[in-house]
Amino acid sequence: MNLEDKTPLRERLLNVAEQLFLVNEYHSVSIRRIAEEAGANSAMISYYFGDKHSLYNQVIQRQYDIFSETIIGAVQDDGTLDYQKLFRNCYRTMTQQPTLGPFLVRIMVYRDSPGYHYLKSLLSQGQELAWSMTHAEKQNGTMRNDLNPDVLRAVSMSLSTYPMLIQSLLRDQMPTTDFDEYLDELAAFSAKIIEYGVRPD
Repeated sequence: MNLEDKTPLRERLLNVAEQLFLVNEYHSVSIRRIAEEAGANSAMISYYFGDKHSLYNQVIQRQYDIFSETIIGAVQDDGTLDYQKLFRNCYRTMTQQPTLGPFLVRIMVYRDSPGYHYLKSLLSQGQELAWSMTHAEKQNGTMRNDLNPDVLRAVSMSLSTYPMLIQSLLRDQMPTTDFDEYLDELAAFSAKIIEYGVRPD
């Protein structure tokens, strides 16, 4: 720990926990290690967060908020989504923070994983947002009335996250390609896939 660090202790504990949990399995990170790296003792984690699981949930909240902002940033004035901007935002965010996608997916894959139910509750809030945006698009006549919003959400999640889960592989397979340009092209193409599927006949 940097002795000159003037960051409030609660924030320091959360920052260290975030750094450790993003790249390590939940059970391999101890309360003691978090406290030591933050220049505190284990009792302070209990004081600020209650227990390790509650601290982990706070890390999940942080990561979810980052991902959620990429979606909110693509909502247009009429309440509909700019799909190309949505995918571009997601790709850029997860390029800048490569641990974000793998961390959230790691939690979602197993129902008994730590943090699963907390993340599920956060995603349920996102589901309500998706329903409201779908309703707005149907009202505007830009979306098929028979479209299931949960199907749209699942496809959008797949297109926005999967490429970034394998971004290291993609970079290795295209060493001479400008990756930012590639992601912009991918965002445009992904948006066309969605727009083709949702537009009225």
